[in-house]
Amino acid sequence: MAGALRAKYNLPLPDMIQAATAMELNSTALISNDKVLQRVKEVNVILLDSLI
Repeated sequence: MAGALRAKYNLPLPDMIQAATAMELNSTALISNDKVLQRVKEVNVILLDSLI
């Protein structure tokens, strides 16, 4: 799944492993400080900066 996300979004594999893990675990959100992760539409990404 991470490889497919990497191919789709052209983002680094470690980031896509995080997104794929969140999808696999049916997480409601992925909290990160990496703004480019918001490009991944399959997972709800919450930026730490928006929580402050």
